[in-house]
Amino acid sequence: MRRKSKLHLLVTIFMLTILLLTTGCLPSWGRNNSEPTVEAPERMMELARKESIEPVVNTTSYDLDDQPVNTSERKLITTGNLQLETTNLADNERKIKELIEDYSGYLSNSRQQQLADQRQSHSYTIRVPTDNFSALISDLQELGELKNKQISSQDVTDKYIDLEVRQKNLTAQETRYRELLTEAEAVREILEIEKELNRVRTEIERIENQLERYDNQINLSTIRLRLTEPEPLFNNYRLPETLQQAVQGFITSIHLIIIVSGRLLPWLLILITIIILSYKLITKWRK
Repeated sequence: MRRKSKLHLLVTIFMLTILLLTTGCLPSWGRNNSEPTVEAPERMMELARKESIEPVVNTTSYDLDDQPVNTSERKLITTGNLQLETTNLADNERKIKELIEDYSGYLSNSRQQQLADQRQSHSYTIRVPTDNFSALISDLQELGELKNKQISSQDVTDKYIDLEVRQKNLTAQETRYRELLTEAEAVREILEIEKELNRVRTEIERIENQLERYDNQINLSTIRLRLTEPEPLFNNYRLPETLQQAVQGFITSIHLIIIVSGRLLPWLLILITIIILSYKLITKWRK
């Protein structure tokens, strides 16, 4: 009977021990599985800011949809240089202004000058929509005898796309910084975020200005036109200039003769004196 009581007591103690161990472990397991680690607000803001700074698009020679750029979509800056000879500069100036108006362009700059050989020269800088560039070049060539023609195109597609990508990334950063600014509570965090916002906004404006300059150069081509009078048939034999050169040459010659004579005259006098004395001595010696 005593053995049964001891056995019963041992079984009871064993069951109670298992029960205590079970009830002590379950809450711990439940807490570990159901309660995630919560990071501090400052740490979360720092991670978010780092994520916003990292570039989100790779800058390659593709457009924003990661598709190759077609030839028709390339960004080209086209420039033309024309040099013509014509006998009527005034009449051609009127025709040039009419052609510029017909092709929806404008005169950016003009200059008139006289060359060293007394010929007149007029220079024009014309901006015209790129679609009308070739037609205007063709019509301007008819205003005189073509002496020089040069057409060049600068491909700025990669630079343009790179600026667009950077603008997109910076805009995403600006949006994220503004979100962080609404969540920030500490004065230090607010000041730091505002500083970054100003930096990003300044860079965005700089890129926007660069894109606007590119758009202006791409959409409006530049033509540099120069008209000059033809050289006269007898350009080197103009009578007034020839007489003037002859008189000037004569005066220069007289001037040189006077200078040379003034320098040689003392030596000539000495030489003549020596010759006379030598002649007298030789004559006297012979006698």
